[in-house]
Amino acid sequence: MILAGPAESQSLRALDQELSQMISTLAPGVVMVEARPAETRIPRFPGQSLTSEQPVNAVVGSGLVIDSLGHILTTLSLVDGCDDFEVESGGKSYSARLVGVDHRHNLAVLKSDGVFRHHLESSPFPPLEGRLALAYGKTIGRFGYPMLGIIAGQQNDGTFLMSGSLLPGLLGGGVFDLSGQLIGVIISGNVSTDDNGPGILGGVVMVPTAIALSSADKIICCGNRPAGYLGLETSAIELVSAQGVVMREAVVVMHVDPGSPAATAGFVVGDIVTRLNRRDITDDRDLQQMISTAGADSTVTIEYLHGRQNLAAVVTLGKQPGPSNSYPPTQAAFGQRSDRSGYDRQIDSVRAEIARLQKILDQMLRRIEATR
Repeated sequence: MILAGPAESQSLRALDQELSQMISTLAPGVVMVEARPAETRIPRFPGQSLTSEQPVNAVVGSGLVIDSLGHILTTLSLVDGCDDFEVESGGKSYSARLVGVDHRHNLAVLKSDGVFRHHLESSPFPPLEGRLALAYGKTIGRFGYPMLGIIAGQQNDGTFLMSGSLLPGLLGGGVFDLSGQLIGVIISGNVSTDDNGPGILGGVVMVPTAIALSSADKIICCGNRPAGYLGLETSAIELVSAQGVVMREAVVVMHVDPGSPAATAGFVVGDIVTRLNRRDITDDRDLQQMISTAGADSTVTIEYLHGRQNLAAVVTLGKQPGPSNSYPPTQAAFGQRSDRSGYDRQIDSVRAEIARLQKILDQMLRRIEATR
């Protein structure tokens, strides 16, 4: 065994001190989130298998304080199907309500009645491949779950993959650069497969800060971004050549909802869906997830086999029916507008005003603390 020399040991101690100091600074802006559904028999962590010996009644993850008003940004996977929420910060617990969700980016915003003097600062630089970063969530203990990793690269859906394994406490937490600025929100783990089958969490999936905060602004202002709805029920199949060789996997249409976008586009039972927005479809669950996350009112291109014909349909998705879109929406801050560019300008104006008021509030708090 070779021990580190004095210089290396000193460098390691300095790194340890810097990371500890950064985590202490970030800790007040990262909270524990407990989400409770109407039914009490669910896994404690999303994705955890449940046995009869685990009678738990809450899903536990992390959230990020994004302003001094008590808005908490987290992942939809943590709150989906739940109607009672609680956040914990600084050893205190506060009730919270769900403001809204964004199915496209797998994000959600909670509003807590707690008082948060520390909110996270976002990095002005986008996450870049090869950067060393800190993934940080908090469910147990004051300092929670910190994990160093490398940002591996951008995926097809705009998210970034970070090396490491998704610990339960990281879901809904943040990814920070080494200056302590937020560069991404953790929404899931990257599930890969090997010879033993699926289920290996091979990385941390994050939404870049610019997208996440823009999504949060729109949720706060106008409520939910509903899941997309196509109106197909499908089943996975294998396409086999005349020689019996499997050429590829796809999904076959088993049912078409009357009056749905799929019915309007001309899909019928027996059609075989092969690609969506130029991405191969090999599993019916993948198709449903891609449709859901595309969001209502978005346009997708679906390639499919109709008999012996290769066809493509451009479809405008509807709103996914069901409880996943029935969260209580907030009142739109600026009314109903169809001019998205004007609406975005209004959001930018409000964000600038919030930043100005936050600076004034920070100055007042410093003066109060200085007089104590």
